[in-house]
Amino acid sequence: MDLLDLGEVGSGCEDENCGLASAFPENCSNQACQWEEPVFGLIELVCVTVIYIPLMLFGLLGNILTILVVWLRPHMRSSTYLYLSSMAVSDLLILLLLPLDLYKLWRPRPWPLGDLACKLTMFLSECCTFCTILHITFLSLERYLAVCWPITAKTLVTRRRTRALIGCLWLGAAVNLLQDWEYDCTHLRRERWNVL
Repeated sequence: MDLLDLGEVGSGCEDENCGLASAFPENCSNQACQWEEPVFGLIELVCVTVIYIPLMLFGLLGNILTILVVWLRPHMRSSTYLYLSSMAVSDLLILLLLPLDLYKLWRPRPWPLGDLACKLTMFLSECCTFCTILHITFLSLERYLAVCWPITAKTLVTRRRTRALIGCLWLGAAVNLLQDWEYDCTHLRRERWNVL
């Protein structure tokens, strides 16, 4: 999108001496041009916020307890519980990003934390989501192996191999999403959202 397109999109303050610069809040003299209105209405935003806050609090509590129980009790370090604790770490990271998601819902633009924070939040969110999917997949495969071939599973599935596999899952998810590191976050500062 070039400057001419941005001028046509505007932000509703063209009549107030903002003109083409309205797409770039730092060049706009009018405070009304600084913030873009939320995509959703106030009622929807309040409902989502009311749901997000307890979800985040209970999710943080539950995932922290899961991690503590698995790591503080040596007899709970079976391969299944190792997968569950790693998924809890992934979910914990996603839950810690929820306040930023809420902020983006309330104030779509401008993004005040810079490009690096934008890229990190996008990368972490996608990486943790992909990693959780991989964990569930491999946990299901392990359970399938344990049910169909229990003797083979006893020798094949060990804690050491499970830890190595979990490390490979995290690494694979991160490497797979490195291509998205080039995600352009400037749209959070310049463009208007296209809502269908």
